[in-house]
Amino acid sequence: MIAFGTSGWRGHLAYDFTFEGVSCVVKAIAEVVKKDPRGANGVIIGRDPRFLGDKFARDTARILAAEGVTAYLVERDVPTPVLAHAVIHNELAGAINFTASHNPSDYGGIKFSMSTGGPALPHVTREIADLANQLLNSGWKPRFSEDYRTMDPLEAYFDSIERIIDFSLLRNHKYAVNPLYGTAGGVLDALLERNGVDYDIINDYRDAAFGGYPPEPAPEYIQDFIDFIQPEHTLGLMCDGDGDRFGILTNDGTVLNPNDVATVLAWYLIREKQFPGGTGRSVATTHMLDRVAAHNGREYFETPVGFKWLGELITQDKIALGAEESAGLSVFGHVPEKDGIIAVLLVAEALAFYEKDFFRVLADIHETVGSLTCKRINVALEGVDMAQLKARLSHDTERVGSFSVQEVNRADGIKFLFGDDRWILVRLSGTEPVARVYAESGDAVEVEQLLEAGKNYLLGQ
Repeated sequence: MIAFGTSGWRGHLAYDFTFEGVSCVVKAIAEVVKKDPRGANGVIIGRDPRFLGDKFARDTARILAAEGVTAYLVERDVPTPVLAHAVIHNELAGAINFTASHNPSDYGGIKFSMSTGGPALPHVTREIADLANQLLNSGWKPRFSEDYRTMDPLEAYFDSIERIIDFSLLRNHKYAVNPLYGTAGGVLDALLERNGVDYDIINDYRDAAFGGYPPEPAPEYIQDFIDFIQPEHTLGLMCDGDGDRFGILTNDGTVLNPNDVATVLAWYLIREKQFPGGTGRSVATTHMLDRVAAHNGREYFETPVGFKWLGELITQDKIALGAEESAGLSVFGHVPEKDGIIAVLLVAEALAFYEKDFFRVLADIHETVGSLTCKRINVALEGVDMAQLKARLSHDTERVGSFSVQEVNRADGIKFLFGDDRWILVRLSGTEPVARVYAESGDAVEVEQLLEAGKNYLLGQ
């Protein structure tokens, strides 16, 4: 069965994610595109470096062409935010991207972006999935046409980034770069190169297995980069496999917390770069973004998990920065899609501007608006009676452990708020027997207590 999650349809290559299923999804997307006011403008097709990605992308162009949809194929692997920018810049009807993002290399994925450049909203993906499953069950077979075109979207993206980033601030520094064998290779380093910024790079060639690790800039997967970075490097700049998530490594081998990165960038964009708008965050992301916005007289917004919702706020020019705790962000005037490339460049720019290391800048912010600690744990649910668990989660409660509940938010999962920016969020995974428990407090010890209380509530203990 074909089912779209927060980032498209993903599955194990050859088992779940097959040419037959992909063909049906592409046909369904073609039908959606034909109804779009920009439908005649066509769709851009891209991919990450995964096995068979080039074949999936080319067949997609051929199917769209046969269905009467103008198709533009990008002939190299390409970052997700570059495709988003191409949709906006060329006024296209959308983008089809073959990527499983930071998932292991044995996964495939397809993602559809709308004419806004942002991820398709749930009502669109439901329509696509419903039609695709009908086609799959009916035995539908695709037609092919070679009447597709090619497009190189990089130059326009480079121009857009260069209007936002002040590369002159970076030229007195040297950076280490790690695209994790993914699509940011030849893009992030090309931006540094063409703007006269010194850097050293590793893992910048195609490897469909991503070096044997998931292409995620997490500490457990980047020991080679930790060994590579030197004191002469101001920072290590990383992106995940499709370039939409970011990672920052200090030259002593510390991977920065994405919540802390978002806090520093919100402060910098609003106060120093004078970006209009407030801050937007997912329900699972630090409330430090609320504090930064409020201190500067700006609005702040909370959305369900999934960058599509933050992308809507960016499209509406409501926020200077939208961020998720899972290392995804974008900014005012840019694409309504996560962009790891602009994220790492903005961090480099901010620290060069302040002439301080990251933790000193963060400490300065904490001295002004206070500090919060946000953490997450995964709770295995094997053997748990899911019917009982879901019934328990459906009922409100006045206390979670020793904490008195002041407010309950069910926008995504169940979030208990206890006042003073203290909260617990419980979310069930839609694809595996796991729950995620998030907690935040101004007291690091209390965060651990909140996590334990959330876990016990989840398990009925």
